[in-house]
Amino acid sequence: MKQQWKAFLEDNGAEFDDNGVVTSFGSPRRELSVALTGNVFADLSDIAVIAAHGRDVQSFLQGQFSNDVTNVSASRSQLSSYCTPKGRMLANFRLFARDDGIYIALPAALSETFLQRLRMFVLMSDVTLEDVSENFIHLGVSGPDAPAELEAALGEVPRSVDDAITLGECTLIRTPGIHPRFEVYGPLECMKKLWQALNVRGAPVGPPAWGLLRVMAGIP
Repeated sequence: MKQQWKAFLEDNGAEFDDNGVVTSFGSPRRELSVALTGNVFADLSDIAVIAAHGRDVQSFLQGQFSNDVTNVSASRSQLSSYCTPKGRMLANFRLFARDDGIYIALPAALSETFLQRLRMFVLMSDVTLEDVSENFIHLGVSGPDAPAELEAALGEVPRSVDDAITLGECTLIRTPGIHPRFEVYGPLECMKKLWQALNVRGAPVGPPAWGLLRVMAGIP
């Protein structure tokens, strides 16, 4: 996590564990309740982002992942998985496209092993794989008013689940949820401004509350 971002979160009431990961914003039980009914937003620094660039990136990933990577575009994201030859799932993740590359968002705890294994199969392909988590601040936004709040702050939102849109330096992805739910990727200053805008009528929550929303949406 960027130190500037961590300091910003601390100033906004974040509590951290011994590894520097956000645990809550002071009231874990209340955050779980609010996440199910209200407008919330969350720091998603526990999700790593891996960038895949190169002339052969689409064909390479198509041969590695379980879903049809050719459907990923600047306007369409996708859930996919990485499996052993016998079909055992090693990781599941979201793919999205921006800056002439395909990005893989997956739990940070899996990212190093995932990246090492994927690099083993690049061979002669024109593909570069790197962890670019430090290049992005990653927020989750959920709630009945989430589309209106994001539209007011950023100008436009994706209308359907899995749709994506890049506005300037920020990429928004609509994800499944019991309420409209989004993930936003962008640089530090843009995300600070977005946080402050969302904090007027919404509440910040920690990873357990965001994880509950994932479960309620049926995402493993």
